[in-house]
Amino acid sequence: TEDEQRRLDQERMLGCLQHCMETLSSENRKLILDYYIGSQRVKIENRRAMAQRLGITVNAMSIRACRIREKLAGCVKQCVEAK
Repeated sequence: TEDEQRRLDQERMLGCLQHCMETLSSENRKLILDYYIGSQRVKIENRRAMAQRLGITVNAMSIRACRIREKLAGCVKQCVEAK
């Protein structure tokens, strides 16, 4: 059925995401996971604190997170197409 296929596709994507996350350095994995913790105000405060901890601006951290996200997206796409 369509629902079953959708569920299988989601499982495949999640498996690929887990695989791709494991290919990141521990520093980049922690950054991308921490970057998305929280919602709204909490997320903004978390990002400010992260940038301060890393000794960079919030903008520089956003750019770093964007590059990691792009790398993950490419890896996941390649992984899903290979399965």
